[in-house]
Amino acid sequence: MVPLRQGDLDGMCGVYASLNAAQYLVHAARDLDYLNRLMIHIVGAIYTAKDVTSGGGEVKMASVFEYARSKISKDFKINLSMSNKGRPDRFKTPVDAMAASFELGFPGVFIMGYEGRDSHWTVVRGIVNDKVMLFDSCGQKSFDRRDVIWSKFVTNRLAKSDKVIVAPADLNWVSCGGVA
Repeated sequence: MVPLRQGDLDGMCGVYASLNAAQYLVHAARDLDYLNRLMIHIVGAIYTAKDVTSGGGEVKMASVFEYARSKISKDFKINLSMSNKGRPDRFKTPVDAMAASFELGFPGVFIMGYEGRDSHWTVVRGIVNDKVMLFDSCGQKSFDRRDVIWSKFVTNRLAKSDKVIVAPADLNWVSCGGVA
């Protein structure tokens, strides 16, 4: 028997990824009571019971992020923004796209959805050597850089492998733009 973990019975990883990105970037948002109030509003107002059990895609995750972004802007006067960086035409791998954003030196993280070894949303906080460093709701610490590929390379063989398969629409840079 194996214990259940976040994600086994719920599709809340997009909510956790949005809240984890916010707390990673905004020190004042690291308060558990504050995050709990955000979660209570999100579950019910944005995430329905069906979303909780079946998960939400890019549009639902973006709605959750927008709610958290607007609350943080109002409560702490700090602007967060999210922009898509999924460019398989410019970058050979999702890691190359993320590394290019991190190398600019601006405070930010990625909210990344992936398939393959799992179906999950996570927060990428950096690239260190050959590791993709995570801030993850399921306790994952990192991925090997070579395992992260664009979804355009997915074959039936890869879909059942241990690869981390990222759709371009599921690679989103979240940055802290300063005081509102």
